[in-house]
Amino acid sequence: MATEQRHYITEWRKWRRMKKIELAEKLNLSCTTLYRIETGRQECNLEFLRACAEALTCTPAALVGWPPGDAHALHTICAGLKGDDLARALRVLRALQSDYLEGPMPADTRDPELQDDEC
Repeated sequence: MATEQRHYITEWRKWRRMKKIELAEKLNLSCTTLYRIETGRQECNLEFLRACAEALTCTPAALVGWPPGDAHALHTICAGLKGDDLARALRVLRALQSDYLEGPMPADTRDPELQDDEC
C-alpha cells in the first residue's frame, strides 16, 4: 500500500465541478487509477501533479497545499499571472494595502516604478 500523501485533488476537482471521469480523460487515466490517487491508495508524482493542476486550472502547490476557496483564491489567481499582468496586479494590491494601513507603506514594499523622486 502506498504511503499516505495528503493532497486536495478531489476537493479541487469538485470545486471545478468536474466529474471524476472528466478529469481522468483529461489526464489519460482510468477512473480506477484516479480513484486510487484521490483516496491515497496510489502515490502520485510531480509530473502527475503538474498535469492535474493544468487540468484543474490551479498550481501543483495548490493541489498539495490547500483546498480551494476564498482563503487561497488570491494565491491561485496570482500564480496564473505572468509578466506585465502580474506586475500590474501587484501594483493594484499594494495600492489597496496602503489604503488599509495607517500611514504610507514602508519604502521597501512600494513598487519602485511608482515611487516619487525623494529629495
